[in-house]
Parts: sequence; C-alpha cells; structure tokens
Amino acid sequence: LHHGFCDDSIVGLILTGYGMFLFTHNVHEAYRIGKAGEYLREESPNKHRLKSRLIAEWESSLKILIEPAPAVLSTFPSLYESAMLVGDVDSALRCRYSYCTISLYIGIELTSV
Repeated sequence: LHHGFCDDSIVGLILTGYGMFLFTHNVHEAYRIGKAGEYLREESPNKHRLKSRLIAEWESSLKILIEPAPAVLSTFPSLYESAMLVGDVDSALRCRYSYCTISLYIGIELTSV
C-alpha cells in the first residue's frame, strides 16, 4: 500500500465500489471495495481534498447502507471541515444537506442540528 496509489486511483477504487453497487446491487462487495479506498484515502497526504471529492458517492450513498446511521452521521462534521479547508464549497454544502437528510431519517430534530 505504500507504492502505486495516486489520488486518482484512490478515487477510482471508491467509485468502482459505488458503480458495482449501482449496476450489480451487490452492496456488501461494493462496501468492501469502498472501505479499502477509504483506508487509502485516510493514509493519503491529500486526504482533505479526497474527502471532499467523495462525500456523495461514499458517505452519503454506499456507507449509509451498511454502517449504522448515527455512526455515519458523526463523520459529517469532519467531512464538512475537510471540504472547507480545500475551498470546495459545493461539497461542503452537499455534506450539510446529507447531514440534515440523515438526521431527519433517524429522527433527530433539525433544531438541534
């Protein structure tokens, strides 16, 4: 894992998992591929930029199907910060939208969000 993984290959790995979910509906295998990409993303020196690029595909879509919703919800504040650190306002707003949507889904009042 120390050689051969550039940022685009990490993005490609997570998007491969997402595409597998969309086209084959094999959620568990897609999750495993995405989880490997998430590990590589966290090890990357450009992890904040990678986090902001993959909010919709990984955290908001695929990860929420396997992991408990409150656990996924707790990652959104750091994702928002990562997007703002790299100046990606679109991803930051998408992160806030996903945070509010998941909060409504699990029954958290938005006045406390």
